[in-house]
Formats: sequence, structure tokens, C-alpha cells
Amino acid sequence: MVLGRKTGTLDKGGFSIAHMNRDERGSVAMEYAIIAGLLSIAIIISVTAIGTTLESQYQDIGTTMQEALGD
Repeated sequence: MVLGRKTGTLDKGGFSIAHMNRDERGSVAMEYAIIAGLLSIAIIISVTAIGTTLESQYQDIGTTMQEALGD
């Protein structure tokens, strides 16, 4: 274990702990993936609810039209 030239860095086999603190690409990508997953779940739930509501409304319209036409 070798103490690096910069204060607060610890080099071990070419790996710098300070570098790990600065590199946040993986955590940002993970945050975006979680947000995208939650948004897709919300969209699926919304579309399913709207589809169910529309289906029942069209069935009501169809029933009303059949009764009005006397079929």
C-alpha cells in the first residue's frame, strides 16, 4: 500500500480511491435506468387503466345504440 502524492489518495496496484470518488458514470447510469424503469411501469399502468375505461365506454355506447335501433 503506497500513499499517493495527492492528499487523500491511496494507491494500491494502480487503483486510486480518489479516482473512484470522482468517477460517477456508473452510478449516474444506474439512476437513469431506475428512472426509466419507473416511468415505463407508470406508463404501462396508465395505458392499461385508460384501455379498460375506454373498453367499458364503447360497450355502453354499443349497448345504447342497439337498444335505440331495436336490434
